[in-house]
Amino acid sequence: MSVREKKQSIDLRNRSYSGFSKRVHAIKPVIPESILDADSQRYYVLALFALVQAWKIYDLLFLQNNLEPSDFAAEFTNKEIGSTFTLSITSVIFSLYKLLVPDKELTILENFVDADSIYDQSEHFKGKKIIRYAPDSSVRINPYDQKFCIRPIYNDKIKIPIKVDSVSELVFLQLEHHDFNNEVTLFNFTSKEIKHSSVTDHYNSPYFRYDPSVLADSNIQLLEITVDLPGHYSVRLAKDKKNKHVRSFNSNIVIPVCPEAYFNIKQSFLPDKCQDDLIDDVEITILGVPPFTLYYEEEVNGHLSKLSPKIINHPDHNSPLNSNESSTKNISLSNQFRNASQAKSYNITLSMTDHVLKGSGSYIYTINKIVDGFGNTISYTPDPRDSSTFISFISHPKPLLNLIDLEPNIPILLGREKWLNITLQNVRNAAQESPFDIRLKFVPKDEGIAETIVRHFDLKTINEMSIQAKNPGSYFLERGSSKYCECIIGKKSVKASLAMLPSMDVSLEPKVDNCVGTTGFKFNFNFVGSPPFEISYKISQLDPKNPDKVLRVEKISKIISDTFTQEFDFEPSNEGSYAIELISLSDKYYKDKVKFSRGEYRYVTYFKQKPKAYFRKNKHSEKWKCCFGDFTSIPLMIEGTPPFDIKYDLVFPDRSYETFELKNLSATDIIITTPKLNNGGDYTLILREVHDSSDCDVDFKGQEALIKVNDLIPEISFFKNDYIKIAKGSFYVASLQTESNQPVDLTYLYTDPNKTKSEKVKLKSYEPSQGLKLFKEGFYRLISIEQDGCPGKIAQDYEIAIQYLSFPSIKTIIDNTLKVESENSFIKDTVCLNRASNITFEISGSSPFVIEYQVIHPNGKIEERMEKTSSSNFDMILHTQGEGVYRYVIRNVYDSVYTRDVLNSLKYSSSYTFTPLTFTHKVSALPSAKFTNVDRKIQTCVSALNELNEIEPMKVSIEGSLPATLKVDIYREIDGSLETLVFENLQSSIIDLLTIKDHIGKGTNIITVNQVIDATGCVSNNISLSSESITIFVNDVPKIRQLIDDSNQPVDLNFDLHHYCVGDQISYILNGVPPFSLKYEFNGVEQEVEIHSNYFRRRAPLPGELNIISLSDSSAKECIAYFGKGRNDLKAIVYDLPSVEIIQGENIEEDIHEGEQAEIMFSLTGTPPFRLTYIRKELEDNSKIVESEIVEDIQDREYRIMANLEGTYEAVEIQDRFCVARNHRI
Repeated sequence: MSVREKKQSIDLRNRSYSGFSKRVHAIKPVIPESILDADSQRYYVLALFALVQAWKIYDLLFLQNNLEPSDFAAEFTNKEIGSTFTLSITSVIFSLYKLLVPDKELTILENFVDADSIYDQSEHFKGKKIIRYAPDSSVRINPYDQKFCIRPIYNDKIKIPIKVDSVSELVFLQLEHHDFNNEVTLFNFTSKEIKHSSVTDHYNSPYFRYDPSVLADSNIQLLEITVDLPGHYSVRLAKDKKNKHVRSFNSNIVIPVCPEAYFNIKQSFLPDKCQDDLIDDVEITILGVPPFTLYYEEEVNGHLSKLSPKIINHPDHNSPLNSNESSTKNISLSNQFRNASQAKSYNITLSMTDHVLKGSGSYIYTINKIVDGFGNTISYTPDPRDSSTFISFISHPKPLLNLIDLEPNIPILLGREKWLNITLQNVRNAAQESPFDIRLKFVPKDEGIAETIVRHFDLKTINEMSIQAKNPGSYFLERGSSKYCECIIGKKSVKASLAMLPSMDVSLEPKVDNCVGTTGFKFNFNFVGSPPFEISYKISQLDPKNPDKVLRVEKISKIISDTFTQEFDFEPSNEGSYAIELISLSDKYYKDKVKFSRGEYRYVTYFKQKPKAYFRKNKHSEKWKCCFGDFTSIPLMIEGTPPFDIKYDLVFPDRSYETFELKNLSATDIIITTPKLNNGGDYTLILREVHDSSDCDVDFKGQEALIKVNDLIPEISFFKNDYIKIAKGSFYVASLQTESNQPVDLTYLYTDPNKTKSEKVKLKSYEPSQGLKLFKEGFYRLISIEQDGCPGKIAQDYEIAIQYLSFPSIKTIIDNTLKVESENSFIKDTVCLNRASNITFEISGSSPFVIEYQVIHPNGKIEERMEKTSSSNFDMILHTQGEGVYRYVIRNVYDSVYTRDVLNSLKYSSSYTFTPLTFTHKVSALPSAKFTNVDRKIQTCVSALNELNEIEPMKVSIEGSLPATLKVDIYREIDGSLETLVFENLQSSIIDLLTIKDHIGKGTNIITVNQVIDATGCVSNNISLSSESITIFVNDVPKIRQLIDDSNQPVDLNFDLHHYCVGDQISYILNGVPPFSLKYEFNGVEQEVEIHSNYFRRRAPLPGELNIISLSDSSAKECIAYFGKGRNDLKAIVYDLPSVEIIQGENIEEDIHEGEQAEIMFSLTGTPPFRLTYIRKELEDNSKIVESEIVEDIQDREYRIMANLEGTYEAVEIQDRFCVARNHRI
């Protein structure tokens, strides 16, 4: 067995320890192994496949050669051809089968392993030694021309790569160092230090991308030498372990000081700057070997500026780095340096004054990286906390100031402040730039002495900057500055004027009538100020006897003028003593600022009026309404001196008219009454003459009254006497017979159904065309009608009677299965499960009917049901599919008139209620019987039939009302007989059927429940109980014996046949009924497995001792054969395979020169004596064996040989006292 297989076997064994008591189930073949074992099945399938392929080839050759069947048979009677053909086809078939179906075998530890891994013993052969002749050696420092630098102030240390190409190990290395003052220092490295510096993982090292060949060439060694001083390095001396000098090839490197760049901030640095400023308080300092390439960035308000890299040199720097022809590679530059001083560092200061702050906002400058003349790059990660590579400041804008007047049309007013505003532009956040200092100059309007105004504004506390313009003149904005920057002056001057109070000049003329005298005044106004002007005035009526006594204030109003002159006429409406007084004057800027003293502008006189007659004051015409055939009264007012004489015309709708006169009227309020107006249409009453007792004419021009007379007397009635039935909650629309389409006021009389109570109902502005909606049951009669205030008449005295339809109802039909528990509660007799049952109802109403009811199941589930029927008889089918108590609740019944929506609406308005009907119904479960056994298959031995305690109890659980009757069938498979046993008057719900042991025998016995009858008479027959059965198997005891297969034992060894080697197959044959349960012990660990065939085969994965403990088959768990450890015929001892190892390593390579010798040492594992076979193969062709040696009777565990020829030395076979192992890889 190989070491790898051995490790896998140990892992498998360790895993099995945690679960050794579990049953292990092997993979079952399609055909049970009790009929044909698995190995035989494989061979039969393979043979069938080969036969089919041979038949195909037969047909192919027969068709190609056009042979007769007799010729074909004779041709293949040749033994040589037949054997050759059979051999080739068989080998192809076996190769395909092995490729597609790899073998898996179980080990004694009950783990599956690949069969090939069991037979592969190559892991028992470790190591090989390769001997070759050594070539020349070389060493080179920095072989990949990498760039290096050191920062001494940080105590940096770097690793320089050194490439060694040698078959012999390097044991001494000396480096020579020149500093920048050309002082020399030597560094020596011993063999231990060189090994510590060796790069072992070439693939993951940074050098693999430069030279991938380091992986393939085992003679190449990479070293990493740590140095901490800048300067010039070279390899001075190198020796291998044979004390031979290793040649140095172009082995030198220059390591300068790493470049540095940082900001140098001056003491005058300000974090707040102004737009358009230069950056003159920050410099960049650069240290290293010129020429430099500086990469830095500018960020303005979060946006990066594209800055080109800067190339900086020092005027005193003179080195090959300044040459355009020089390469930047260190190896090339190192050859051009005359001495190390040419690589010394310089300090350069770079000004930033070329940067102008063109905009405002946040500025950030960062140094990203610096590259020196050698190409060494130092990158920086700018940190706001590190001012050496990160600097930031704020560029503030220069605000633009403008002096503006927000109200240029409003001058300076007396008693009111005027402000001039100073606006800001080019500033986003004025509060951040605050405070502001402003200086202004004021020049008076009369060119007096100029005045300087200085203001300080903090916009963090105020919203705007403004100054008060107290005096008229010119205001100039001279200078302004923010907290950080000087301001730019934009619009800088504003002129302000002063507005004076308004004034006026008044003149008036009296207005005179030839008959009555003075009737009013005419005023003329001249204004000074800013239009429009307003004059407030008051008109008062005075006592004629005392002009200072005011009877009442008749009017307060205003005179408005948009110009500087205005005329105003004043004429009182009535005769009497009046006064008009001007109160105040206003203009555009001053409202009610000029108030006149009492009596200053007061005008008093007595005014007379001309007599007037009118129907409505200030109106020439008035409209009146009149009913058909009626008269109307029209009031007339006269202002004058009685008595009065009146003449007027009444114009009819046909344009004819009639004249009327009224004389010697003493009242001023006169009522004119018309005759009856018997024609519908428009009448007009026109005044013709009016006279009073004075000599003055009475003014009644245009006075007339319009009279609108209805065309007809409205009539209305029902169409007929009627009797109507409606559903409660609905309404009936009674049609109305009328010729009018206009709204009317209708009154009807409602009387209740018992005619004990009546009430009048009046409908305002009712549309007769809509009909009359009648909701309540009772009697309805129309009693009056009005249209536009004119009474009408009821044409016919008809009456309509309304009656409600009856609600639908449901009645329970009582029979002998239904009992009344209370008025609306019933109990239905109990029924068995699945037996039909129903309740019958009688329904009254208008079909079809809908019955709404609930079914409350035993588990509490509520089922809502709606059933529709056209018949007055309804059968409610009851649930009997599940046991328990059911409750049925009839919730409501609906018909075609009283639908669900109608009744729900009535129920919501408390106009309808339904009393639910409740029915209780119990469903009894069918009795049942079932075996309580978890395992329905009982196995036992023949000898255990007489011992009840040896047989598993067969208990039957009965559910149902006791006492019960149980019928059981017993079917005996051995003779096909069937017997039925009856158990009556069972008082217990659990019974044991072991009493039927006398009715069972050897073989298979099937016990089935036939029928169960409980005390209520409910029956469960064999149809529903057919699945309730138990099978009892009665069988004999199993047997086992050992078989012998191929072994790894030596052919000439003669040991007990029960000894095996690791990898052998241990086999047993089993007699009994599969599957078997086998318990065995291997190396002290018990295993229990289930076997489905008559063979138990397992591979031995590791050495140890196997003992069979017990065996049981499928006949009965009580029939177990116990063997113990005393049965040597069942015992198997397994020995480990021997191993051989070249102990100097897995693959040892040794370089020698011609004539030298190398030692090869073999380490042997196993039980002596040993027999060893080893070989030597060519280096160029590893598959060619040029030498083979066999060494026998080795008693020690180590064996040494001396070799002086090139080649690869390996062991191919090892044999000890018990077993032999062969290296299948060779």
